Order: sequence, then structure tokens, then C-alpha cells
Amino acid sequence: MVLNMYFLKIYHYASKNNIL
Repeated sequence: MVLNMYFLKIYHYASKNNIL
């Protein structure tokens, strides 16, 4: 699903920038 890909994109982006 597109929503799942979108979520993974945000998760990866946040993890990359140490937001979480």
C-alpha cells in the first residue's frame, strides 16, 4: 500500500535525522 510506503519513508527520515 502507498500508506505503508509513506510511513516507512517518514520512519527512515526520522531515524536518519535522529528525531526519534
